[in-house]
Amino acid sequence: MNATRALHRAAASTRARLWGRPPLRGAHSTARSGGRGRSAASTAIFFGVPVAVTFSLGVWQVKRLERKKELIAAREQTLQLEPLDEEALEDGAGKHDFRRIVLRGELHHGHEMLVGPRSAPAGLPQAALQWGGSSGFLVVTPMRTQAGRVALVLRGWVPVRLVDRERRSTAAVVPLSFMEDQRPLAEYGDTDECSAVTISGVVRRADEKNRFMPENNPAKNDWFYIDTKAMLKSVGVDVVNDVDVPFVELAKPLPSNGWPFPRSESDFLSFRTPPSTHVTYAVTWFMLSGALALLSRNRVKHARAR
Repeated sequence: MNATRALHRAAASTRARLWGRPPLRGAHSTARSGGRGRSAASTAIFFGVPVAVTFSLGVWQVKRLERKKELIAAREQTLQLEPLDEEALEDGAGKHDFRRIVLRGELHHGHEMLVGPRSAPAGLPQAALQWGGSSGFLVVTPMRTQAGRVALVLRGWVPVRLVDRERRSTAAVVPLSFMEDQRPLAEYGDTDECSAVTISGVVRRADEKNRFMPENNPAKNDWFYIDTKAMLKSVGVDVVNDVDVPFVELAKPLPSNGWPFPRSESDFLSFRTPPSTHVTYAVTWFMLSGALALLSRNRVKHARAR
């Protein structure tokens, strides 16, 4: 009896090995194939999302570049229009941003305000930078026009060593000994409290304070950004809150070789983020997207081969 049972068990074991192993091997192969598929899919999703995001950021920078080019072209066209006269300010200075304008009146130098510190403008000669340094202040002077309006005039930039108005009146932008005959005349009347002038400039909006700028202190005449209404109030001019204060930035130095030194007209076409920056960002995002796409392809291929 025991021998018979042993034979039956051996026969059953043989049948199991002969007939049971192939089905089990096929099921195991199917399971491994399904695992490779899931691994490849998860790898594609893991790398695909960064690829899509970086590519979208590159496209966004290209769109910003096109928009920036449109803004530069529109501003250039605005600057080429005929200069406005004082009567145009009745519509509000904010409606004529970056329009050239001609004003006649008196500059009140005794109430000038220094805004800064600020870096030197791009067009300043290298000799002036070596002499005065690259740190200084913007000079903003109130002006009463012939029609009785009060405007603020951004006359330009001065280095720290020329903050004092009396020193500035006889200093040249290019302070070289052999150019003594080119020292400026007192066309601005800097030695007087007021001077009658005709200025040509560009209508501008006031600065927008960012979170890194300190608060202005009108009581101490400390100005870190241009706030036209607060500036006029500090010199005793009544300002209506809902009326734009005329703010004009000179486009050419007056006197021609004297201080303050204004920005050139070409500088009005510059933006805080120039087009070249958008190009750099776009190329960076597209290269990163391409690198991630190649990495994703290799990882998916490796996951399928396992």
